Amino acid sequence: MSTDTDIITPDFETFADLVPEPVYWLDSKQRVIGFSSSAIKAAGVKSKDEVLGKTPFDLYPKEMAETIVHHHKKVIESREKLNFEESIIDRTTGKVKAFNATIAPLYDENKKIIGTCGISIDITERKRLEEETIHQKDQLEKKLAFQRHYLRSYGYEWIDALKNISQAVDNIGAQLMGSTVPESLEIAVGNELYSINESLSEMYTMYQRINSAIISENDALTAPDSNRTTPLFLKGLITPEIGIANALISARYDVKVSFEMDSQSQQKIYVDYKKLRHIIRTLLANYTKGISRDAQKDINLNITAKDRAHDKLYITFEFKGTMPFLELEDDNLSADYFTDLKNTNVAIDKHEFAYDLALAKHYIKLLCENEVELNQHLFEGAEFSFTLPFVVVDDDDEMDETVE
Repeated sequence: MSTDTDIITPDFETFADLVPEPVYWLDSKQRVIGFSSSAIKAAGVKSKDEVLGKTPFDLYPKEMAETIVHHHKKVIESREKLNFEESIIDRTTGKVKAFNATIAPLYDENKKIIGTCGISIDITERKRLEEETIHQKDQLEKKLAFQRHYLRSYGYEWIDALKNISQAVDNIGAQLMGSTVPESLEIAVGNELYSINESLSEMYTMYQRINSAIISENDALTAPDSNRTTPLFLKGLITPEIGIANALISARYDVKVSFEMDSQSQQKIYVDYKKLRHIIRTLLANYTKGISRDAQKDINLNITAKDRAHDKLYITFEFKGTMPFLELEDDNLSADYFTDLKNTNVAIDKHEFAYDLALAKHYIKLLCENEVELNQHLFEGAEFSFTLPFVVVDDDDEMDETVE
C-alpha cells in the first residue's frame, strides 16, 4: 500500500510528452528509439511508428542527415551536452524548419552511455524575422549607396547646367547694356536677371550642402570644362557607376560588381562623360537586370589602355558576368533574357532598356570615331568588349581642376 510520502516516478516517455518542445532520443547507432508527441508534430509525421528504428539518413537528405549524425556522435565521444542550430525538413509540407537544439548523453542504470537525448526549440519564425531584418538593413544601405553614387555621377550635369544658365544670364545682361531700350525696362530686366543670379547661387549652395552631406569631401565635384569633352581621370567617372550597379542589385543575391584598371588607363584624358557614362551604366545594367536565383555570377569591368598614335590613348572596356539581360545584334533586339517570374522588372523595363541599349551602341560608334574594327566584339554573349580612342591631357595644358 502506498502512503502520502511515496514518490511517484513517471517513465521518461510520459514525461517527454508533457514537454511542449520536441524531445527525442537515439541509440548509439543513431537510430530513433523515442519520439515525443511534440516531436511528431514538429517533424510532420502522423505517428512515432514512422520514425522509430530509423536513422537520420532514412528521414532527411544526405547532407542534412550527415550534420545530425555528426552532432550525436560528438556528444557520445565527448560525454558532454552540445548546443547548436539545426535544420530539418517537415515531411508533410517539405519545408525546412530551423531549431535551437540541445543534445546530451543518454545513460542506462549502470551509467553506461547507450545513446543521446535531445530537445529542440523551433526558431523558424525567429530566423525568418532576423533574415528579413538583415535584408531590410542591406536594402536600406543599398538605397543610401545609390543616392550617394547617383549624386556623385550626376554632379557634372548639375554644375554644368547652373554654369550654362549663369552664362546665358550674363549674355542677356551684356546685350541689354548695348541696346537702346527705355531706362525703366533696362532697370526692370536688370532686377529680374539679378533675381535669377541670386536663385542660381542658392541652388549651387544647396547642391554643395547635399553633396557634402551624402558624399565625402574627396569626391567633391567642380565645374567641368565648357567644351564637348572634359579633362578628367577615368576612375572618377567609373567608380560611382560601379556603386550604382551594386546598389541596384537586391540584397537577396550574392552578386558583386567590381572593376580594375591598369596603370596606363589611369592617366588624365579628355572624356565626353555624358556619352561614356550612359554606355557604362547601360552595359552594367545589362547584367544586373538579368540576375536571378539560378544565375548569380559576379560582374566585372576590366579597363586597359594602349598607346597607338601620338596623343591618342586606346582604352578597352571588357565586361564579364552572367548571360546578358538583352542582346543587340545587327541593330535587332534579341529578347533572350532570364524568365524569372519573381524578377518583375524584366517585363516592365524591357522596351525602355532596349532603347538605352541601342543608344549605348550608337554612342560607342560615335566615340569610336568611325573606327569600326574597334566595335566588333560588342554584344557577343556573356562577355563583350569595346575600345575607344581618347586624347591624352598634356600636363602643360591650363584647365580647371577635375575629379580624381
